[in-house]
Amino acid sequence: MNFRIVFAALLLLSVALVSCSGSPKSPCTTNCVGGTATLSVTMTAAPLTPPPNTNLLSFIVDVNTITLTSSTGTNVNIPLNNTSFSVDLTKLQSDSAFLGTSATVPAGSYTSMSVSLSSPVVTFCTQTAGNTGCASGSVTTISGATAAPKITTAPFPLTLTANQKTGLAVTLNTGNALTVNTSQVVTAVNLGAANVLSANNLPSASSSLAAGHLDFVEDVTGVVTGVNAATQSVTVKTATRGSLIAIANSSTVFSPNCTAFNLSLSFSSCIVQGQVASLDTVLNSDGTFTLLEYDPLSTTTADWIEGIVTATASSPTQFTLVDNDLVLASSGSLIGSSAPLGTQVKVTLASPKPFLVDTKGLTVPVNNFTGCKQFHRN
Repeated sequence: MNFRIVFAALLLLSVALVSCSGSPKSPCTTNCVGGTATLSVTMTAAPLTPPPNTNLLSFIVDVNTITLTSSTGTNVNIPLNNTSFSVDLTKLQSDSAFLGTSATVPAGSYTSMSVSLSSPVVTFCTQTAGNTGCASGSVTTISGATAAPKITTAPFPLTLTANQKTGLAVTLNTGNALTVNTSQVVTAVNLGAANVLSANNLPSASSSLAAGHLDFVEDVTGVVTGVNAATQSVTVKTATRGSLIAIANSSTVFSPNCTAFNLSLSFSSCIVQGQVASLDTVLNSDGTFTLLEYDPLSTTTADWIEGIVTATASSPTQFTLVDNDLVLASSGSLIGSSAPLGTQVKVTLASPKPFLVDTKGLTVPVNNFTGCKQFHRN
């Protein structure tokens, strides 16, 4: 009986040894840490320094994909905040646009980032010395081809660790993408030219942001589609960059437009679904947004156009602008797809004194602009 027990034990041990046998596997040498990181991406533009008197009115580009390439050759996609994503690079010379966040980027080393760009459209004009605005009849549009420039310089190679929360700012150098001759004319747009794109870690070294904050994302203008008093969150849907959710706190500033609309300066009163509003936010390291400032522009949804006036108005009731941003009414939009970014729009004034200054709570010197009967450009 004892012999049979010992024999059975030896038999089980031999089976276990056989089941664990086989050729030894090579040790992992790259991307072996496991886990995932959270990576957010914003976009800015480096200013163009063209010959004197060249006016860049708009530089529209569509962002299609953002792809990281690991040291093993594996591609990782960073999802965009909107399926159709358009930006005006002239606005991004001072602002940052939020491109997207992924919370599932595998930890490891990445050698490069590729950004697919398409449909570049540049609207510009020339300027006669001594005159303001554009020379008569000089507003011109030029387009270019699709490209997917790759960033291989610093901060690449980029190492991401498990549970890390960080960000990158992609910068498009407009001077490298455009060819401008000595006659002030943009002759070519090339998104695939050398050094069109660069990147830097967020927050930037010169930033005043607090710990846990990555970047300022300002002038997010659109229709308020969601308000949650319990979480103090507001959702604004933009026309070309998707929706953004920002969370208010005790430091959030509400602009004087709240009281102008007979609303109090508080989250529960000033923020109302269906409004047209502009948000200033800060992007947090986890991909969420904190609401810095809320500025209601209209109490009801409507079509809005933001743009650059091309010349001093010659009529008291009409002027022309090139649109840099849009707000589309939630229903019954009169703009729709008829005025994409970069379009020249002729504005006819319906109100006898339509102009005002949106102070956003800042101190503005006494001026003659508010309530003026026609547009004046100084």
